[in-house]
Amino acid sequence: MLRFAAPVLVASLALAGCGGHDKAGGTPATGTQTIEVAMREGTPRLLTAYADAVTRMAKAPTRVEARLHWRSQEPNPEVRTIADVRSGRLEFALVAARALDTVGVDAFAPMLAPLAVDSLEAQRLVLESGLTQHALSAVGRLGVVGVTVLPGDLRHPLGITRPLLRPEDFSGAFVGVRDSALAKRTFEHLGATVGYTVGDDDFSGYDGIENDLVSLESNRADVGAASLAADLTLWPKLMVLIANRHAWERLDAQRREALSAAARVALPAAIAKLRADDSEVYGVLCRRGQVSFARATPADADALRRALAPVTRGLDAEVSREIARLRGVAGRAPAHPRCRPSAGTRTERPTPVDGVWTFDSDADDLRAAGGSEEQVTPENWGHHVIVFSRGRFAITQEDPAACTWVYGTYRGRGNRLTWDVIDGGGHGPQNAVNRPGEHFDYDWSRFKDTLRLTRVRGAISAPNFIAKPWRRIGDDPRAAPFSRRCPPPPTGLQF
Repeated sequence: MLRFAAPVLVASLALAGCGGHDKAGGTPATGTQTIEVAMREGTPRLLTAYADAVTRMAKAPTRVEARLHWRSQEPNPEVRTIADVRSGRLEFALVAARALDTVGVDAFAPMLAPLAVDSLEAQRLVLESGLTQHALSAVGRLGVVGVTVLPGDLRHPLGITRPLLRPEDFSGAFVGVRDSALAKRTFEHLGATVGYTVGDDDFSGYDGIENDLVSLESNRADVGAASLAADLTLWPKLMVLIANRHAWERLDAQRREALSAAARVALPAAIAKLRADDSEVYGVLCRRGQVSFARATPADADALRRALAPVTRGLDAEVSREIARLRGVAGRAPAHPRCRPSAGTRTERPTPVDGVWTFDSDADDLRAAGGSEEQVTPENWGHHVIVFSRGRFAITQEDPAACTWVYGTYRGRGNRLTWDVIDGGGHGPQNAVNRPGEHFDYDWSRFKDTLRLTRVRGAISAPNFIAKPWRRIGDDPRAAPFSRRCPPPPTGLQF
């Protein structure tokens, strides 16, 4: 139900075989071609805008499809994925640029230097500038083709045992990072000891980690942490699309051109998606209330830049100066708003939507309700049982591939219905379950025993709950026929 945990059908370069070669050395552009891109992430959201642009730009029908969770829980996943592409086990993969310096390619370092690219707007300008072209050519030393670079989330310091905001805060800390020689060098220069984190690690034992808001919310890394500096950007999560050389050469020239050029065309949509995800997840973290937010000032960022000058001094000076110029053009990113606690439930009186409700939906219903392909996942359709009772709600959803539960509080004002999630869980192929702190708004109307929910413009209205009208089947919440496969916990059934 959390929207970016769901899969999206992008386009799959699985490279269906076609006979012959064109003059450019590739396979003629005949028929629809599906291209599969392996990626470590459990969601294809970083690939979606690019894949859509490839489909639009390719003169021959082309689809791109994500293969998720590739080596996601293994050590050195990027290094192993590069080897998979080089050997031909994979034809295409999306890997994090940060890890390339662990295998001898440090051409991306100026773009990943600490505090060099400190906002989504600065990232957009850098990727538009063409600075990545030299870095992409350097990827060829690994025996693969560097196709293009895609934007990613911004990474911030999460202090688990202490705030991590100023240079002195890092001294003596044990900090977890994703595999990257530059990230390791950065924190060690500040006096920290560094450990590499893998997959969905348990971060106990660390004094802090570097992470993006989407990932740390999904892993619930904020629970028990001391401080999150959401306005202090360490570096962006740049993603590099790489290809097996033989697979790349078998593609016709038109498809190769589309795959190379689509990232720049897709950049505005991709940055807009990253910005929306950041805002939404920040709101979830605020409402969850598990971590305090350190308010980073320009002085804090400048102090870290000065302290880390020896780390960045050895990088390509010309590229670094251009990035600094573009950062100035972008200006300082707007600070996140101050957190406000969730309003919670305000009534113990009956409400017009009280009762036990149910509906059944499928993937087509979800699409018809306006769900994006990212949201079309088994966790978001199926048989639903919903209880609303005096300001509290609980829901189960199930189908053959998934079973989930969620509970929380709600309040109504006129025809507006607002939900706040206390907790959610269950299982499914994409782990797309509701998270504590999520907040939804709907407009509602009722005729006898039929309830309809509709979107609220400008608000978050998850489409899975509006895919079909709800049918009222009872009054007593204690008799609700919740799923036996994944019932809500007892704390969620205190009606």
